[in-house]
Amino acid sequence: MISKARAWLVAVLIASDFCATQFSFAAADFRLERISPREMHLELGQSGTYVLRIRNVGNENGVARLGTNPVEQFLGDPNYVFTQSGSSACGEFGSEWAEFNAQRTIFVAGPIAPGGSLDCAMTIFRGFNSWSDRFLWWMVRDEQYDYPNYINPTDQALLGTLTDVSVSTQSFGFHIDEQGFAHSTIQLEVHNAGTVPVREQIAGYCEDHGFRPFSTDGSGPGGCGVDDYSPSCFDWGYGFAIPPIEAGTTYRCLIRLQSVEPYDRPRGYSIAVELQQYEAGNQHWLIDTNQQNNSAVLWLQPNGAVATVVPSATRLGLLILASLAAFAAALRIRRASRRAVP
Repeated sequence: MISKARAWLVAVLIASDFCATQFSFAAADFRLERISPREMHLELGQSGTYVLRIRNVGNENGVARLGTNPVEQFLGDPNYVFTQSGSSACGEFGSEWAEFNAQRTIFVAGPIAPGGSLDCAMTIFRGFNSWSDRFLWWMVRDEQYDYPNYINPTDQALLGTLTDVSVSTQSFGFHIDEQGFAHSTIQLEVHNAGTVPVREQIAGYCEDHGFRPFSTDGSGPGGCGVDDYSPSCFDWGYGFAIPPIEAGTTYRCLIRLQSVEPYDRPRGYSIAVELQQYEAGNQHWLIDTNQQNNSAVLWLQPNGAVATVVPSATRLGLLILASLAAFAAALRIRRASRRAVP
């Protein structure tokens, strides 16, 4: 019995090996790698060189067909001109229609042997009519197969003037009044590390999912002003108007905080500047190269204390509490009315 089972297993293994040998699929398989730095600073009328590497990890020679992301190209600035400046194996640029009724920039490169690679260098010229920075990433497919899907994108590159606007906060003057309410003053700092001035914007945050655990007052000398400049929110939010900021400078203003209930623990709420920046004096859109520093926290806590953001009650939670309170009140009235009936 054991010998028959062993013979059957050997037969299955031989058949599997035969099928794998006879029906194995030989094809090129391309991967892309951005060789150039992530940021390419291009002012109007300037050119730069972008290099990417095409690697064939498949088991057959192949020709790669590369295309840009059509969504970005549809939404972005078309005044960036691409020309080949490297190997002759990297073909000239063309275009094709893609989704969203947009045109995708394309070129063909190769052939590339299995395990081999090809570096393609291109010159990118930013036209004088350009009105925006732009993102750039390439995708790839095998040229011999007529299917529309480009895959395996490169890491994203950033082209244009570029900027880096950050926000930070410093807290001082914390104290608790006789009624137990906490007070503190926040110095808000918005820094423009870019090379051009940025236009006015809002520093604030949405309150769609929670309320601030303190009031924010920007009145008085050096204050940030009123806090009713809400950013784009689903429902509403709060925010302060920030004036244009010159390149390499910092705007500072003061915000006074007061807890909405007697102080029992550190409280915090987010504040952020806009992710989309624009050059002051025109409508040129600027990519913020580091969006990790676009937000900070307003802290109501003793100076130097270490705390985490304590979430405030959400609107759903408040609605549930209000509903329960109303139900309990109605139930008490109903019971009282029944006791009053003789």
